[in-house]
Amino acid sequence: MLKQLSFVHKSSHITFTLRKDNCPAISINQTVLPQVESVEYLGLHFDRKLNWKEHIAKKRKQTDLKVKEIDWLIGRNSNLSLGNKLLVYKAVIKPIWK
Repeated sequence: MLKQLSFVHKSSHITFTLRKDNCPAISINQTVLPQVESVEYLGLHFDRKLNWKEHIAKKRKQTDLKVKEIDWLIGRNSNLSLGNKLLVYKAVIKPIWK
């Protein structure tokens, strides 16, 4: 019984639609699942309208933070060769977008 209740508290309900009205509540074992505007699944951020705005914004923020962290390594004043800078980019920045 405890295993059944644990997944109910981790779960949420989202309906993918372009309509503005909300769908009826969904319950499991007499526990109503909260309805949310966006969810994350396997690293992808889905919102109600499936327009990818939230996913792109979050990935852009992650990329910007990572670029700021390694700017000393790949910036203009770095002594690394262009090939090594490209290698660092492919190893650190590019996987964020995948």
